Amino acid sequence: MKSKYIFKQHGKQLDKETKEFKAHSEKTDIPLKGCNHKGKVRLENGELRCTCGAGWSGGNIEKLFDLLNKK
Repeated sequence: MKSKYIFKQHGKQLDKETKEFKAHSEKTDIPLKGCNHKGKVRLENGELRCTCGAGWSGGNIEKLFDLLNKK
């Protein structure tokens, strides 16, 4: 059975290649529970950032900021 998760499916091969090619490997668990971003965003250097790590930039960023910080 093939796993939909690449690290579960090819984990041993990835570990072997990381050592063989002296590469940097990093495994990060992604939480399945989503963030609604409401009341958690801040505007810095023309970019909108949420405490969960999500970010946005571009036109009308102030409008998005206002929508996400609306109570």
